[in-house]
Amino acid sequence: MNVAVADVADGELTFAQYRLSLHEADHARLSGRSQVIVGIRPEAFSLSNDPAALDVDVVAVEALGTETHAFFAVSASPIGVTMH
Repeated sequence: MNVAVADVADGELTFAQYRLSLHEADHARLSGRSQVIVGIRPEAFSLSNDPAALDVDVVAVEALGTETHAFFAVSASPIGVTMH
């Protein structure tokens, strides 16, 4: 999973160059927060003609037997993790 810091405002998450509308239930859960960490699961992506989908520029494709992964750039700052 990849992670990025996202701003929460007006029913939307904004991270890097992307903006996603929140479902009403998610918007209610995030009420009062201005930033969250979003998890991006590559295996959850698929091709779509939905205008609400992320529009990405694929930079590499990796065939993995029954799966194919498409890689795209996200212009977000890296997130550091400290383990204790």
